Amino acid sequence: MTPLHRIAECAVQTAAQGRIVTQVGPFRACLDPSTDLIWVNYVVPVWALGTPQETFDQLQQLRQIFLENRRTLRLEFVDGIWPELPRALERFGMTLQGSMRLMTCTCETFVPIVNPEVTVTPVAAEDGAARHLFNTLQRTAFTMPGDTTEDEDQQLKVQIESGFWQPVYATLRGTPAGSGILIPNGATAELAGVGTSPQARRKGVASTVSSWLLQQHFAGEGDLVWLTALDEPAIAAYRKIGFVDAGVQWHYIDPQTTA
Repeated sequence: MTPLHRIAECAVQTAAQGRIVTQVGPFRACLDPSTDLIWVNYVVPVWALGTPQETFDQLQQLRQIFLENRRTLRLEFVDGIWPELPRALERFGMTLQGSMRLMTCTCETFVPIVNPEVTVTPVAAEDGAARHLFNTLQRTAFTMPGDTTEDEDQQLKVQIESGFWQPVYATLRGTPAGSGILIPNGATAELAGVGTSPQARRKGVASTVSSWLLQQHFAGEGDLVWLTALDEPAIAAYRKIGFVDAGVQWHYIDPQTTA
């Protein structure tokens, strides 16, 4: 199996974790019951598409599901595995929201970068204070409005107990500074949610968190870690610890379901 196919397989599994899943033909709709944030409510393709008319009808069903749940219909998929999908989505009236750079790291390319003043701590499912700190750091790093909610806390607890997420938080000289998640799927894992508090940026927090999580994965049976990078600074930072370009992930959005 190629790295891109392994990424696509892992992405399908990740999308379903902790979400309400509805299968519509080759599409898997994954809805987060705790929030309407577009980044955690989306559809992923699972297998080959049918005829153009079948695909159009299935997209109609997906639109209705998202409308009924007051969510914005979005699709995320790896470029090159479903070559006919972009055209089918555009025929249906969906638009390209953007793209994310896919990057991969293996044992052979991994170059850990660690700031000794940064301490990384795993978040235990039973540790309510650590869960709250992790969620707070995520909101701060990614400028999410509002305070962390009880639903978010419980969802994080379930994800950890189920073994779906391996979240950590980091302190810089004792002060909370960053966080990140490893989402394992056998020998493949996704590195996600690596963020740093504004006052702690450019001090090696993100690279230390990333390196710690990768070391844990590679110390076991893991041999591939992937991520999506938003911009050139992130791409450059991940290249320093051994990530290489692997392709593109497309994001399409349905204007008829946006608020």
